[in-house]
Amino acid sequence: MYEIDTIKLHPETFERMPELKLVRFHAPDFRRKLCAPEDITSLPKKLSYFHWDEFPLKSLPSSFGVERIVEIIMPDSGFKRFGKNLVSLRKVDLDGSSSLMELPDLSKASNLREVSISGCKSLRQVPPSAVCSQKLKYLKVSNCESLERKNFLSAPTPHNTHFSVFVQTRD
Repeated sequence: MYEIDTIKLHPETFERMPELKLVRFHAPDFRRKLCAPEDITSLPKKLSYFHWDEFPLKSLPSSFGVERIVEIIMPDSGFKRFGKNLVSLRKVDLDGSSSLMELPDLSKASNLREVSISGCKSLRQVPPSAVCSQKLKYLKVSNCESLERKNFLSAPTPHNTHFSVFVQTRD
């Protein structure tokens, strides 16, 4: 059987899919690559669930409206930073995104339930808004080599009886 090692997307791949609500590019064996062009023009405005393993770009396209995004699952991405206005966000998983330098203000993401940012080696601080959601139930932070304990633990934690956290920082 013939196997494809690399799939290259055209910059306008999503332009004719305005109703698309879910994107999932999952590579369980990491042998195959999905290449997104640096000049990708847009992502669907109605997109709610965005799962893309090893997302190669440094940020989401500026034309991408993130207001409807409920889940961003992008392990091992090339992100340095990602969107603003993530008001509908419930889950963010950027594990292994070693280039990620900062998280956005998530204070308007009132339904935020899960944050997982392990292995984000360039991340220097976690904004208080990422850990202060009253609905936050799960927070995983480990192997973030640039994250200093004082920049993380200064944030107040929610008073939620179901809140579980795993934090490993450098002193």
